[in-house]
Amino acid sequence: MKTKKKSRKNPASKIEQIIAKYGPKIRAILTKTRTAFKAVGYVGGPPYLLDGGEFRVWLTVRLSETADEEDACDIYITILESEESDGSKGGVAFSLDIVDYGGSSVGGLTPYNYSGELWVPRNDPAAVQERWEEFSAAVVPKKIVKTVEENWAPNK
Repeated sequence: MKTKKKSRKNPASKIEQIIAKYGPKIRAILTKTRTAFKAVGYVGGPPYLLDGGEFRVWLTVRLSETADEEDACDIYITILESEESDGSKGGVAFSLDIVDYGGSSVGGLTPYNYSGELWVPRNDPAAVQERWEEFSAAVVPKKIVKTVEENWAPNK
């Protein structure tokens, strides 16, 4: 007698579920950020996914179409995984980084960075959502533009 094997689909990992939910929201923030930069004369292509360990969407802006490569500023949002960052297990956080071509920090935001509250458990959708809401409320495209204009060396 043959027994039927139970079909068990592998559910997406928690981090894949988080990426599926918040990845499009990250792209939307950076697309709005690009629009805000264009409104004040900067140029740049659309946001793109940077392949690597953690999920990161990147936007590069320049002072003009003819600006040298060195005259670029990168803005990226990362879904941080605790295992990649500090080796702890099961945590997730959101981070905004703004850096110039040489790698100098222009600005950024990682809620609760360097505290015991940095990581929220990725298996707790309500905690992840709450952290996203805190993060996204603070990551305002016009504020990003202002940060770049005030802190990026080519603007000084």
